[in-house]
Amino acid sequence: SNNNNADNNNNNNNSDAGGATPPPTTSGALKAFALSRDQTPYRRDERVRIRKTGARILSLDQIEGLEPIDNGEAERDEKLEREGGEGDGELILGDEIDEGGDPPRVW
Repeated sequence: SNNNNADNNNNNNNSDAGGATPPPTTSGALKAFALSRDQTPYRRDERVRIRKTGARILSLDQIEGLEPIDNGEAERDEKLEREGGEGDGELILGDEIDEGGDPPRVW
């Protein structure tokens, strides 16, 4: 009996590694699913939460004055979060931001 308990504990004691071995589906195939979501300013719900603490979310280029700061972004994020609109709230990056490697940062 103790042996079964130890086996069950080992199988269920997964760290936050982003995935686990789930039970098989009805067809017998395994289906992976995320155990957690990263807290990142790419997510709208996190941007709203971060701004409520008084922090700002800006890229390094925005801080240095090389890119404009969109002051309406916070209001749009809050409105969409309340209304549940526009997908899952992931920030969609343009080619320039992707190639330049200037991600949003918390300041």
